Amino acid sequence: MYSDYYIWLDSLVQDGNHSNLVRYLYEQPYRWQFTLDENRAAGGLNLRSRYAYENGIDICDIGLNPECSVLEMLIALSDRMVEVLSAEISDWFWVLLQNLGLDQFDDDHFDEQGVRYILDVWLDRKYNSDGLGSLFPLTRYSGDCRNLDTWGQMNAWIAENFPHNDSWLYT
Repeated sequence: MYSDYYIWLDSLVQDGNHSNLVRYLYEQPYRWQFTLDENRAAGGLNLRSRYAYENGIDICDIGLNPECSVLEMLIALSDRMVEVLSAEISDWFWVLLQNLGLDQFDDDHFDEQGVRYILDVWLDRKYNSDGLGSLFPLTRYSGDCRNLDTWGQMNAWIAENFPHNDSWLYT
C-alpha cells in the first residue's frame, strides 16, 4: 500500500506505462558524492512540505523515511528545470530518465537488476567522463563531468542543448 504522498508524486510524472519504475525509484534512497549535491536531496525533501501545504496537513503526518528518495530528487530537479526552461515537471523528468537510459523499463519490460545497475552507475559516478550514463550527457564539455556537482552538470547541459542568444539585447 502506497501513501497518498506517493500517489501525489506519481501523478506529477506518471505516463501510465512505467508504474514499476516509478515505484522502484520511490523506494531507492538518493545518495550523493559531492557536498553540493546534498542540495538536490534537500530539494527532494522539500516536496514533502509542498505536498503537506497543498493538502492542508502537517508534514509530520506524512510519516516518511527521513532520506530523500531517487524519485523525489528527480522530481525536484525537474521542477527546477521548469523554472529555467519552461515545459512541465513530467516533461523534464522523462528527459532525465531517457538520459539515464531508464525510460526503456516500461511495465512490460521492467528489469529490477537493470534499473539497479543504471542507478548505481549514476549515483556512484561511474559514468563516462562526458556524462554518458548520467542525467546530463555532454558532447562539447572539455572537462570531466564527474568533477561537477549535479547543478553544474545541469547548467552545462542546458547551455549545450539550449544555447542562449544575446542578440535580443541589441534590437
